[in-house]
Amino acid sequence: MNLSLLRDAKIDAFDGIESFNQLSPGLGDEFEDELFACFARIKSNPQHYAESKDGFRAARLKRFNAVVSFRLWEGNIFVARILINGRSDSPDFGE
Repeated sequence: MNLSLLRDAKIDAFDGIESFNQLSPGLGDEFEDELFACFARIKSNPQHYAESKDGFRAARLKRFNAVVSFRLWEGNIFVARILINGRSDSPDFGE
C-alpha cells in the first residue's frame, strides 16, 4: 500500500517540524522521526485504526500530542492532516 500526504498534511508536517525546532533545537527533528514511525505503523496495518463516520481514521503519535488523519481509497493511504494539539492554526481534533 502506498502512503501519500495531501497538500495540507505536507504543510502541517513542515510547520510542525519548524515550530518544534523553534521551541528547542533538534526537537523538530525528533518530531519528524516520530511522524515517520507513525507512517510506518499506518502502512503496516491501516485497518487497525477505527474508521469514523466520515471515513477518516486517526493515528496518534506516541511521544508528541499529535494525530495523523488519513483515509483509505482504492488500496492507497492518503494522509489528509497532521493535527498538532496546542497550535492555534490546527483544527481541534478532540471534538
